[in-house]
Amino acid sequence: MNLRKIVSKKGLCIVLAILMLLPVVAACGVFSARDPLERQDFLDVMEENGFEIVDYTNELTGELEDLVSLYLLAVSPSGSYQIEFIEFHTIAGAEAVFAGTMANAESLSGNARSHSSVNGVNHNTFRQTSAGLYSHLLRVDNTFIFVLGADADYRDEIRAKIDLIS
Repeated sequence: MNLRKIVSKKGLCIVLAILMLLPVVAACGVFSARDPLERQDFLDVMEENGFEIVDYTNELTGELEDLVSLYLLAVSPSGSYQIEFIEFHTIAGAEAVFAGTMANAESLSGNARSHSSVNGVNHNTFRQTSAGLYSHLLRVDNTFIFVLGADADYRDEIRAKIDLIS
């Protein structure tokens, strides 16, 4: 009989813990859709912050050329990193390139790393700091913004710029 009381209390504790975690998970954006990333927002933020914009769309070849409708590079004023903005013809194309870029970011990692990842309804986010390098990837629908392997000293600056766009 005492065993039943213990099991019931444990079950109740588990249910309460799950109920307390749901708002935390929801706050991370897992259950909600994000607004689309807009090309003009990207251009406005980058130009306001002194970035040089390069349209790389016509330089693409092979499979990437077939997947992409727009590819913009924004080079930081110091030339220390670049933020890339890509519009794909399809969501599946954006998801595939996001996954490949995330694998590339993970391959840059050393023994010690910190990372976070969110897979939401219409978006994916991946951030990693490791071996003095910072990568930040954000896909919403068919649009993908990323920084791959920038000097980790620029992490806060990069996050702030991507937050302004998204």
